[in-house]
Amino acid sequence: MDVVVIDPGHGGTRSVGGSSPSNATGPSGTKEKDLTLDIALRLRALLRDEGFRCELTRSTDVNLGLAARAQVARRHRAIAF
Repeated sequence: MDVVVIDPGHGGTRSVGGSSPSNATGPSGTKEKDLTLDIALRLRALLRDEGFRCELTRSTDVNLGLAARAQVARRHRAIAF
């Protein structure tokens, strides 16, 4: 089964390995990191319905460094990242 890795990025509260936590906030108070995670979870469900195996670089409010995020894609031999 083909694997797609989805990277919502920008979680947590501190910078890690070249990745910022990005606590950018919209006019209504929505944080970018929360919105990107929500979109990633929805996309994962849609792709699974189409027969793909999906992995996320994060599924909670954590921040992984750039190299660690790329490693997730390599480890799963993703066809798309």
